[in-house]
Amino acid sequence: MSETKSNFQAPDANFNVFQINIMTYFGSKGLPFTMTAEELAAGKALQTKWTTAWAKVSNPATKTPVAVQEKNDARKEFVKWLRLMVDKYIAGNDKVTNDVRRSLGLTVKDTTPTPKPVPTAIPFMEINVQKPLEHSGSLWSNTFVGQKQKKQKKPTGVALAMVRWIVADVEPKEIDDMEHVILTSDSKFVLNFAKGDRGKHVYYTACWVNSKGQTGDWCKVIEVLIN
Repeated sequence: MSETKSNFQAPDANFNVFQINIMTYFGSKGLPFTMTAEELAAGKALQTKWTTAWAKVSNPATKTPVAVQEKNDARKEFVKWLRLMVDKYIAGNDKVTNDVRRSLGLTVKDTTPTPKPVPTAIPFMEINVQKPLEHSGSLWSNTFVGQKQKKQKKPTGVALAMVRWIVADVEPKEIDDMEHVILTSDSKFVLNFAKGDRGKHVYYTACWVNSKGQTGDWCKVIEVLIN
């Protein structure tokens, strides 16, 4: 995959400096690769075509619509060749260092994984009891966009929601005492109960989980009756 992006699309003056650096490098000795004579000759011909067209539009006396179009066409053709050669000899070449790539004005792909932060938000949880013997749960996170509050299913960087629950006579003293666990990626869950569970109490809590399995803080325990 190419590691090169920005300078190929830069304004003409910036691109001109960029192409000089690249072509000087391709023409130097002792490279960690061997470019064929035919490839280099083709590149120099395209460079000459670009340089001539760029000089025309850089001079107000010779800058005409026709000259601008010639410059655009010459750059397009030259960029196509440059991309091909950079991808072939530089971007994926282990013998070319990132320092060299940067010195040539190439964008270096960041290969260091971005650390996944431990969730800091605490979920809001709602349990719907409209259907008999069924609890339908939903979780969300409140964030602010400007002055407006926005409800999100999951905060940024969160992979899952973990819900713990238990049917009990009194609220458990510890989260670990809530023996049942639900993992949900869409922040919703449904529990169905037996007829014999009517009138019993269910205690729920939940937290956000990142892709590494790290959990945030638990929300306040909710007590819901089975009807």
